Parts: sequence; structure tokens; C-alpha cells
Amino acid sequence: MALRLIKEKPSASPNMKTVACHQLQLLSSLTEKLYQQLLKQKLWKIFVDMEMKLLPILAVMELRGILVNKERLKEMENVLENQMNRLKDAAYRAAGKHFHMNSVPQLSQILYEHLKLDQKAGIKVKTTMSRGSKSTSIPMLKLLQPFHPLPGIVLEYRHLHKLNSTYVAGMLQHTKGDYIFTTWEQTACATGRLTSSNPNLQSVPKQPISIAGQTDEQRSILLRSPFIPRPGHVLLAADFQHIEFRIFAHLAKDVALIQLFHKPNDIFVNLAQMWLNRGSAVITAEDREKTKRIVYAMMYGAGAQKLAEILDVKGDEANFIISSFNSIFPGLHTFRQHVIDECQKQGYLCTVGGRRRLFPSICSSSFIVRAHTERQAVNFVIQGSAADLCKSAMLQIEHKLQEEQLAHDAHLLLQIHDELVWEVSIAQLQNVRGIVKTVMEQSKSLFGLSEKFSVPLPVLISTGETWADMTP
Repeated sequence: MALRLIKEKPSASPNMKTVACHQLQLLSSLTEKLYQQLLKQKLWKIFVDMEMKLLPILAVMELRGILVNKERLKEMENVLENQMNRLKDAAYRAAGKHFHMNSVPQLSQILYEHLKLDQKAGIKVKTTMSRGSKSTSIPMLKLLQPFHPLPGIVLEYRHLHKLNSTYVAGMLQHTKGDYIFTTWEQTACATGRLTSSNPNLQSVPKQPISIAGQTDEQRSILLRSPFIPRPGHVLLAADFQHIEFRIFAHLAKDVALIQLFHKPNDIFVNLAQMWLNRGSAVITAEDREKTKRIVYAMMYGAGAQKLAEILDVKGDEANFIISSFNSIFPGLHTFRQHVIDECQKQGYLCTVGGRRRLFPSICSSSFIVRAHTERQAVNFVIQGSAADLCKSAMLQIEHKLQEEQLAHDAHLLLQIHDELVWEVSIAQLQNVRGIVKTVMEQSKSLFGLSEKFSVPLPVLISTGETWADMTP
């Protein structure tokens, strides 16, 4: 590929020194070619000033790793395995016979030939191409759930099995001594987001997992609790608040939204008051959650049918909600259309930080392909800009810590998209906390913009003795 790019033929010389010299010459030509292409596409700045400068930070993160409490992981593994065993016994009783819980053909035979649940539900279940047996997918099990206890038991078992194999037993397999070392990827995600692999530490659930005991008492496990700081340190997390929504408001230039972001109190409470026309009336938690779901669904282009599914309402009500929101916050609709028009015009889009992505299928004659590409386009502009912001924050904070001679007291461990987690020495906690908050909230310096970011970017700082008990 490199040879084709610089229009060179492979060397036929068997002399290793000659080959080495020829390869160095090719490398020089290739570097110049790539440099010119990056300049032409206006990607040189983000490549050099962001992605290349991020490399040493990510390298240190990978080498340092994160300390884990292996005993706590083993305790959680025992809890999950005991509950899975109880679910197996319940499944055997419900089915009236033993079978392998993880075997799709055996489960399919129990559900459709032994219990005949498809007939009881009055539905026709297709045979899967890969396994040659009727589907036992999650959506299918949910359809069958009202007609027999077994589908519900299998759903719960699969949920716990996945949690255990991925976040408990799976994490134990990745430990080296008392540490876990993940790999940070800069190019795995098309939006520019960083990704974590082997293991994926970005996907560890934040919310507690409820487990039913033998006497029906409920207990919770926190899958982030095994992740702890080194002695003499605490964990410090900095979380951009509703960053994608704020970036959307800035890019959409929606005056009403921008004004609401400058008001005190929770943004979704403010939105609910304006949408429901309640003024200073009390907004319930249900009102807030409903408003939040509507905003994010519309921001990413959900239609009436999808919104009806999300809110569990009828299509007419979903249409009314969309219409009412668009009348108050026109940017929710016009921004999306503007992004699509721009993409169709030039075939690519750029984030606020200058990251570019091509969309060759944006004008496809296939409605399905075109609609999918349109969703990708809107997602890229918002999520890609948020990724730029977070990466920029990582660079700026590291620079400031070096400047203040605090780099040995604060070590970046994790990046979870809009959240950064450091391991900070207790002695310097307050100093590091102040630097992190100040730098992350200075949007102008982060993006290098010539004009002020139009909405504030508040950051929530929290600390804790484990990743699960972080408190402001």
C-alpha cells in the first residue's frame, strides 16, 4: 500500500544493506506524501497537536495500570456464581427437565418442542441460519416471557453470566499481580473517541447490580468497587456535565437552548419547565427523565415511531411531542438537516477540533443506507467534537501539572469518553483538584477557538477510595 502511494516498485536486491537503505528512502518519500495529504485536508494540526501529543500520555496510562482488589473480585464472582446456580435450578424446575443453559439448540428444543411456547404465544419463530434452531434471542425471550416462567429465568441468567464473564471473572483473568493494564486505541472509533481493550475498562457499569438471595432478600454488587488507588492516594474523577447536549446547543446556535444553559439549576429541569409551560412550578423526577429522553432522541434524529417506543406512548402523542419541542427549540430539527445538507454537499464533515470523516454513502439511492449514513453524520459531529474536547483537556491538564511540578502526584488512569479519572496523592489532592476543574472549564483554551464557546462547560469533580464510591 505504501509503495503504491509513492508509486515505487519493490526492491529485488538481496543485499540487506541495500534493502535497508532503499526502505529508508521509501519511508522518507512516504512521510512527505502523507504530510502533504494531511496539509491538503487540513488535518495536520489535529494530527500533530492532538493525536501525536496524546501518545506519551496514553503510553504512561498503559504502563502504570490500575490497582485492583482481587479478593473483592473473587467475592463478587462467588455471589454471581451462586445466584446463577440458583437460576439453573429454577430453570430445570420450570422446564421439567435438565438442559445446558448456555446451549442455544437445547434451550430452543425446550422452549418450542417441549413447552411449545411459540404456539401459546401465537407467534411464528424463524429458524436461525447459523445454528439451524429457532431463535432464543433476547427480544424473542421477552415476547415469550408472559406465557411461562422459563424465558424470564433465562434472561436473568444470561444477564448475570455476561456480567461475570466480562467484569468479574474476566477481569481476574486480565490481572498481572495486583494490577490491570488496558490498551488505549486512538483509531478504533470513527468518531475519534478513545477506546479501551483487553480488557475494556470504559464499559464497566456504574450502577449497582441487584442480586436476589436465597430468602428473596436483595443485595447489590458494585462492579467498579474492586478498582482502587495505590496507598497514599485517592481516585479523582472529572466529568463534563451533559457534554454532547452542550456541544449540540453551541453548534446548532439555538438561542433558547443557549439561554437555558446559562441559567442556574439542572438543564433538564429548566427544559421541562419551558416545554410544559409550568414556570416556577415543581418539576418531578419523572418529568425530568421524560424530557431528557425526548431531547437526546430528537438530537440524534429519532422519528415518531422510535420516540413512541422510547417513551412507551402512542404514535400520535409522539408526533405531538416532536412538534411541540421543535416549535420551542427549532435547533433540534434544523441542526440535523444542516449537517446532512453540508455532508451531501461536500462528502465529509469536520468536528469542532478539525477532525474530518468521509461519508461516501450520504447520497446513496438506497433509503436504508442513506438514513443510516445520515445518523452517522450527526453522531460524528457531536460525539467527535466531544472526543476532541476530552482529548484536549487531557493534554492541557498534563501540561499544567508539569508546569506546577505536580505530575508525580497525579497520574491519569482512565478516560471514559466525557470523564477522566486520576490517581492523586492525598497531600496534593486540593491543588490537583483545582487545576483539573479550572482547565476543563476553560472551553476557549481547550478548543483553541477564536471566539468563546457559547455555553458553559461545568465539570463535576468527585473523589473516593474506590471507583465505585466517588463523591463530590
